[in-house]
Amino acid sequence: MASEMYKVGDIVWGKMKGFPAWPGKVVIPPKDVKKPAAKKPMTCVFFFGSENYAWLVDDLIQPYEKGKTPNKKSNRGASFREACETAEELLSARPKPAVTTADLPSIDEELDLITTVKKIISPSRDYSRTPFSGKIAPVEMSKDEQQLEPKPAAKQNSKPHIHATLNKKKPEPQARPIALERAKREAPRRIPGHRTSTSSDEGPAIKKVKKEVKQEFPMSNVTTLSPEHESTDMTLLKDRLSESTPETPPPSTGLPAYVVPDEVGIPGTMRFGFLGLGIMGGNMVKNLLRSGHKVTVWNRTHSKCEAAVASGAVQKDSPADVIAACDITFACVSDSQAIRDVVFGSNGDNGIVSNVTGKGFVNMSVVDTDTSLDISEAITAKGGRFLEAVVTGSRVQAEQKQLIFLASGDRTLFADCEFCFRAMGKRSIYLGDVGNATRMNIVIDMIMGTMIAGLSEGMALAEKCGVNQNDVLEILEMSSMNCSLIRQKGKSIVEGADQEDAFQPHFPLKHQQKDLRLAIAMGDQVDQPLPVTAASNELFKRARSLGYGDQDMAAVYKATFL
Repeated sequence: MASEMYKVGDIVWGKMKGFPAWPGKVVIPPKDVKKPAAKKPMTCVFFFGSENYAWLVDDLIQPYEKGKTPNKKSNRGASFREACETAEELLSARPKPAVTTADLPSIDEELDLITTVKKIISPSRDYSRTPFSGKIAPVEMSKDEQQLEPKPAAKQNSKPHIHATLNKKKPEPQARPIALERAKREAPRRIPGHRTSTSSDEGPAIKKVKKEVKQEFPMSNVTTLSPEHESTDMTLLKDRLSESTPETPPPSTGLPAYVVPDEVGIPGTMRFGFLGLGIMGGNMVKNLLRSGHKVTVWNRTHSKCEAAVASGAVQKDSPADVIAACDITFACVSDSQAIRDVVFGSNGDNGIVSNVTGKGFVNMSVVDTDTSLDISEAITAKGGRFLEAVVTGSRVQAEQKQLIFLASGDRTLFADCEFCFRAMGKRSIYLGDVGNATRMNIVIDMIMGTMIAGLSEGMALAEKCGVNQNDVLEILEMSSMNCSLIRQKGKSIVEGADQEDAFQPHFPLKHQQKDLRLAIAMGDQVDQPLPVTAASNELFKRARSLGYGDQDMAAVYKATFL
C-alpha cells in the first residue's frame, strides 16, 4: 500500500534504521505485515535481494533514478549489485510513455529559447578553422553584439590582436611537484579542537621543499597548507574509507521486517516486569531504569533485587505478582527447568500463567525448543501474548547496552518491546514463529563453545611445547582469526593460568556447557552429526566436574591438563 507520494509498482530506494539505502518496490503489504501507528505518511516497500517487507516513512524513500548516483557509489557486495540489477531490469522493461502535444513547448516558448541562445553566442569569427592570408576585413556587429564584445587590450603593433592569438602557443600545464605532494601527505592532519599548522609554524621539511620548488618552478603558486585544504583532504580520505568498506545489507531472513518509526516516543504509561536478576538480568534492568521505564522485579534470591530497588524498581514476592502488576514481563533465568517453574509454578507458588490473560510475556532465557513451544501454547491458551527474545552477548555487552536480541513469536508484542530492546541492546531481529530464535541462538552458542575449546587446547599445547602464549595471541591478532572473543578469552587464559580465581564470570562455564548439550540434542532430532561439538562438550563437562562451572567459560582451559 502506498501513500499519496508513491504508487504501487514504483521502483525506489528505501532506508531502514541501521542499514544503508537499498533498492526495492512499492507494494501492497501482506496480511502479516501490520502498519505501525505513525503521524507521518508511510509506504510499504519490498526490498530486492533480501526479499523483506517494511513500512517506511516517506521521508526515508526516494525514486530509484533520483538516488541512483549517490547510493551506487559505495561497494556493498554481490547482494547489493543483484538488487540494483533487478531494479534496473524492471525499469527498462516498462513501456516508455507516448509523447503528446501537451508535452511539447509552445511557439512562443521556442522563440524565447532561440532569442536567448542568440544573445549569448560570441560575435567573433572562428579564424582557427580558415586559412589566414592578407588583411582581415572588419566584422560588422550590431549594437547588442558590440556590448557583448570584450574590449581588446592595448595594441603592441599595427597588426590586429587576432594575429597574436593565432601565433601564440598555449603554455603547457606544469606538473605538480612530486616533492610538494609528498610533503603535504606527511604534513599533520587537522584535528578538531587543535590548532592547525600555518606558515609561521611549519616544519623545516616543508619550508625546504617549498624553497626548492620556487627555484625550480618560478611560476608555481606554492601556498601554505591552510586549514581549509587540510580539512578537505581529511574529508576526501573519509569518503574513500567509507566507499571501500562493505556495508551490511538488510538481514535476508526471508521473513517480513518490522520497523518502528523514530518519531514515536517511549510509552510513559506502560509498566514492565523483570524476572531473574543474575549477571545478565541485573545489568538489563539497570539500563531499563536509566532509560526511564517503570520496572517491577523478582528474583529467587531476594537479595539480588536490592541494587535495582535502590535505583527505583519495585520488588514483588512472586512471579505471579509481577505479571499481575505489569503490562509486559521479561524473564532471564538459568535453564529450561527454571523457566518452567516461573511459568507453571513450583513448591506451591502460582506461576505467571495464572495471571497472564491480557498480558505479554517475553522469555530471554536459553532453553530447548520444546520448552519454548510448551510455554507459548500455555500462555496463548490463557489469552496472553508470548515472545522469545533470546539474548546474545555476555556481561560486558549487557553493561554497555551492546546486546543482540533474537526474537520470534507474537509480532505485536515484539513491536511493543522495541523501546526496551533499544534501552538494553544495539539490535533486535525478528525471526518469525516461536522456536526460530531458540534454534538460532543454540547454533551461535555452539560455534562459540567449539571456538573456545579449540583456543584452550591450542594455548595448552603452546605451553607444553615451550611456545610463549603471549606470542601466540599476538600472531592471532594479526591473522584472519582476530576477533574480540579470541582476544578477550585468550587474555583471560594467559592471566589466569596460575590463579584459581582469575576467571571472573562474563558468561558462566556451566551455561556454555548447557548450550552445547542443547545443540547436540537438536542435532539428534534432525539426524545431524556434531562430532566437534560433542568433543567440546566433554571438555566443558570435565571443567564443571573440576569445580569451574561458576567461573567464566574461558576456565575450560583448566580442563585441558591431565
